[in-house]
Amino acid sequence: MRKRTPRRGGIPPRHSSVHKPKGVSMEQSTINSIAKAVITARVDKAVKNRVAARGGTAADEVKVKKAIAKLLA
Repeated sequence: MRKRTPRRGGIPPRHSSVHKPKGVSMEQSTINSIAKAVITARVDKAVKNRVAARGGTAADEVKVKKAIAKLLA
């Protein structure tokens, strides 16, 4: 559906979807960044343990992390 442009002249319609603030709130972006950090930390730890359990090297760890990043992209 096309977005309605405000009426010409006078007060634009305040309650239309045209005037809704766009983007994510500060709180939401903070929550998102913290969540991302927590997830990354847990994934890193899990990968490290799995690779070590299989007798892999640091290079293998990097490969696995890249593969996971590709899956999540």
